[in-house]
Amino acid sequence: WVLLAAAAWAGAGDGSDPPGVTQWPPAIQALSGQTVTLNCSFAARGVTVKTWLKDGAALDLSSPRYSGRVAQADAQTFRARGDATIHLSNLSVCDSGRYVCRVQPLGSAAALGRGTQVTVTHSCEKPGSS
Repeated sequence: WVLLAAAAWAGAGDGSDPPGVTQWPPAIQALSGQTVTLNCSFAARGVTVKTWLKDGAALDLSSPRYSGRVAQADAQTFRARGDATIHLSNLSVCDSGRYVCRVQPLGSAAALGRGTQVTVTHSCEKPGSS
């Protein structure tokens, strides 16, 4: 597994601010066909919604594009552990982009991670080569 994400804290955690969201590392390079893990954790209670954004647009993880390629924690783990991590498998060049984790607690503003820039290259190319 290739590890993804970017460290970020948002909100003061006093109940009135958005929750603290941590995403790491800030950038990753992967080969087509590999699996990556986009880590996202949050410190707030009562978070009811998580959304992953790619290049500013919400990902529809149930769409045919992602069908069978995304694994994530069940709803209970998501809420109990503050874990919004996803695993994206069988990468293609089209999966390249900036991924941002967004969580929203009940009655509060949404909070965003700082994002992870994912660069996927063809498996015949080595990451970092041009």
